[in-house]
Amino acid sequence: MPASSSDVDNVREDVADYLRECHAVDAGVGLLLKELEILGEFDNTLIVVSGNHGIPGFPRARCDLDDIGTEFALRARLPGQIPAGTVVDEMTNLMDLGTTFLEAASCAPAPGMTATSLWPRVTGEAAVKDD
Repeated sequence: MPASSSDVDNVREDVADYLRECHAVDAGVGLLLKELEILGEFDNTLIVVSGNHGIPGFPRARCDLDDIGTEFALRARLPGQIPAGTVVDEMTNLMDLGTTFLEAASCAPAPGMTATSLWPRVTGEAAVKDD
């Protein structure tokens, strides 16, 4: 339960609905991963799963600049390329994924793309700033 929310039935119900949605997405991702295993492509596929900046409709959550509104889960996996346990704490944006996918495929970004590729940071090819 977000600290900024009241512990009342309606809020608890909204949080439970959100968690059910998370569970459904998790189950769907599991099915996709199983299919990649069946096809023999699991270890040869860049897999990226991201959240959407938090719980909608809660104070200080999605679309706000507090931690609960700016932090989001992003997981990436590609054995031999992305070391297990890699953490990127720098400010990123989901728009960065387009340039990241292009760089992972050894393709140049299209003219006008201004997002920053995460590829050097997730593969360890670039030093990550320590604050």
